[in-house]
Amino acid sequence: MNFLNSDALFDLLVARRVLTPKQREFVTLEKGKQRQKLLRQAGKEGVTDKDYPDMVEILTSFNLKLAGGEGALIDEELIMQTVAKEHKLPFVKLDPLELEMEVVTKTIPRNFAIRQLLLPFKMEDGLLAMAVYHPDCHGVLEDIEQANQVRIKPYIATKSDIKRIIAEFFGFQRSISAAEDQFGIVPGGSSSVDIGNLERYVKISSAKEITSSDQHIKSAVNHIFHYALEQRASDIHIEPKRSACVVRFRIDGSLHTIYNLPKAVHAAIAARIKFLARLDIAEKRRPQDGR
Repeated sequence: MNFLNSDALFDLLVARRVLTPKQREFVTLEKGKQRQKLLRQAGKEGVTDKDYPDMVEILTSFNLKLAGGEGALIDEELIMQTVAKEHKLPFVKLDPLELEMEVVTKTIPRNFAIRQLLLPFKMEDGLLAMAVYHPDCHGVLEDIEQANQVRIKPYIATKSDIKRIIAEFFGFQRSISAAEDQFGIVPGGSSSVDIGNLERYVKISSAKEITSSDQHIKSAVNHIFHYALEQRASDIHIEPKRSACVVRFRIDGSLHTIYNLPKAVHAAIAARIKFLARLDIAEKRRPQDGR
């Protein structure tokens, strides 16, 4: 049974005084029309989609007030917190700053994560922390445990959080992987670029080389900038290390490690940023002021 698309969800919300009986009756009567409205808005009218919109999305689209008249709206996070308590599972608000890129993108395939609406986000005391939307996905979690030889600790999360992180992290990872292939990873798995010699490390020397062939690097840099703005970062540090390129943001005065990238893409990322700032891409020794 899909709990989030069943009458049991309404029973729970009424029992927990999130929804009033009158509101439940209203939603039950209007949910068919509201579903068609949401499908039209999403450009999916006439398309059979069992996953969209589900009952949580339909319910939140009515903008109903929380039972008790306190003025707060019944939103997705409130509903999923209530579901988490009912199933005795912790609720997690996915914070990109606390997620582990390798765990998110390397544990399960992107399409599987989208289809099942779940997301591994960190290792925790030897357990794989897994954000799930459906509280009754025990069989899927058991399959992942068996395939990865790891125990899973499930957390309930909102669908919007899970889909947003999948889009951002897997999209960025695809750009970086493609750029890694383009800028120096050899079949044996080691980079052809030697970080020990920084003068030789920066290989790109012209704006034309950057703008004509590096769509993956453009996408990666755009993502870094967009993400920094979203997190209200005051500084972006892109630091070449011996075995990786570390991206860190300064947020509220503290530096946070955001990404550990392959060292082979550092030169291309640095050159792309220099090009955007109208700096001399060939200059590798002296500091430059950009615009």
